[in-house]
Amino acid sequence: MLENDSDDRYFTQSTLKELNLNILVRYEYWSSSLLQSINKNDLPGIILLAYNTSPENGLEIVKEFKSHPDYAPVPIVILTEELLPDLIKKYYLAGANSVIKKPTTLELTTKKIKTFFEYWFGVAEL
Repeated sequence: MLENDSDDRYFTQSTLKELNLNILVRYEYWSSSLLQSINKNDLPGIILLAYNTSPENGLEIVKEFKSHPDYAPVPIVILTEELLPDLIKKYYLAGANSVIKKPTTLELTTKKIKTFFEYWFGVAEL
């Protein structure tokens, strides 16, 4: 999970514990460290990207990641605070598998995180 907002990281980890989901989440703060931390012999099941990252933003990372043959199959989910239709289209054209708007309340955050993990780790095949 590429997320430099400590609250978002905390909510994600707390929700996983509350739901008793045994899912290992690795957090990265910078886009450059995300790309360096991924090993093609031990790929993550999914990558969560906050759009507002640096030095590269989420869209640039999706493009870079999806252009690499070893990494292209890994699903990428974009987390964003704004749902601008043109930007959403760009995410999907670049290869993102999903775009999720960050919720504005703790209750909605917990519900969305739960639904997300239930889908990606209980329904989808990774």
